[in-house]
Formats: sequence, C-alpha cells, structure tokens
Amino acid sequence: MRALVPDFLNDITDRQLATIYAWPTHDVDRAWLRVNFAASIDGAVADSSGVSAGVSSPDDKRVFALLRALCDAVIVGAGTARTENYGPVTIRESMAALRAEAGLTTQPRLVIVSASAALDPNAAMFTNAPTNARTIVVTSHQAPPTNVQALAAVAEIVSVGDGSVDLRSAIDHLASLGLRRLLCEGGPTLFGDLLASQLVDDLCLTTSPLLVGRGAPPSPGLTGRSDVHAKTRLASLVQADDSLLARWLIAKDG
Repeated sequence: MRALVPDFLNDITDRQLATIYAWPTHDVDRAWLRVNFAASIDGAVADSSGVSAGVSSPDDKRVFALLRALCDAVIVGAGTARTENYGPVTIRESMAALRAEAGLTTQPRLVIVSASAALDPNAAMFTNAPTNARTIVVTSHQAPPTNVQALAAVAEIVSVGDGSVDLRSAIDHLASLGLRRLLCEGGPTLFGDLLASQLVDDLCLTTSPLLVGRGAPPSPGLTGRSDVHAKTRLASLVQADDSLLARWLIAKDG
C-alpha cells in the first residue's frame, strides 16, 4: 500500500493511515459526517448476493477498521443493517491504542436509521451491545408505537420528523450527545438522502478492480437517488495493489 496524495508514502503504517484519514480539529461543536463505501469500477457497491464483501479487499477492510476505530458513532440504514447482519461496532485490537490516543474511551455507538422502526429487538445489533454504548435507533414520529415500544427495551430511541426521518435534526441530536465524529456506512439510499440534505462532509471511497455489470436485479449504485449533485475535492489517494482508496471533501451550497 502506498499513498499518492497529498504525499507519496510507501508501506503505510496504521498511524500514517490515521493521519491521511484524520478527522478535522476545527468546528468541534458540530458533527462531521463521513461516508465510507467500496465500489466496483462500474459503481456497484454490492456483489450478486447483495452484500458489500464482494467489492471489498483486505486493504479496504483495513481502512474500514481504521475509520471505525477513530469515530464516535457508526450510522447505517435499516436495510443495510439487516442485509449485512450488523452487530455492535468493534475495534480492531491493533488499532485500540490509536483510539485511546484520540481520547475516545468507549467503543463507537451504532446508529440505525429506520422511519418505521421495523427492526428485530432480538437482533445482535441490540442484544450484544454493551450497556454503556447501547444501539441508537433514529426513527420518525409516525413509526408504529408497537415497533418503538419493542425497541425501547433494548435501544435508545430518537424520534425526529413526520413521515420520514429528519436527518438534519438526527445529526444535531447525535452531536448534542457528544457524538461528533460520525461515520456512515450506507446504504445507498441513506447516502443519497444525506447528500440531498447537504449533511455529508467527506466521502471515503475504495474503487476495487472489478467490473460487475448490472445483474438482475441491478447491483445497487453509490447513491439511491438521481436528483443529488455535489462538487467534490480530492483530499487523499492511496494505492493498494490494484485498488484505489480516495477521500473526497464534499462541497455544500452557501
């Protein structure tokens, strides 16, 4: 693995990688929302079985682990959480020291976004979460009360928005809890909605050396919407074998 931008580095250590993917030290009173994806050259973010592992690689998984090690919370849409069989966020042992040096003492919180709160309270994402880092469910005021009541016993519930989740209010609420380094791991629909709300600060995107085609049904692309537009600026670029791992800063209107 070697870095190409902003500086050339060969055989990158985890500490150097943490510098390349450093979280901002300014604007400490607001949340910084980072999105992480791996995709094929033709833009698919899942393989034929519908999971992301088929377009990932060991080096991508290393960055995935690093981003988790240095964040306050991981945000994921309910569909992705089910498909990928999410559990509580864990830290790679070799990266625990980097997390401690960053002043992050507890493991990252898992945040699930679901307008309907239609989640299984017996799923590992809830039952295996430690009591001091319970999973947070962000839902809407229109979620069925029975769903919310079932989850309230195993998770922290945040209700924002009528009909759909008010993502801006959700991000502000997480920041008020001290969760300001926010890492979104998808899926495409949630990413598109966050982009449309101008809430994304940067995108960490691994391009894997694969062409997967559309398939049947079509492989999901990076965003789940056709009406989003954002200008970006390349902040870093790492080459790992035939994969390219880039970090893009997202411009916001105004």
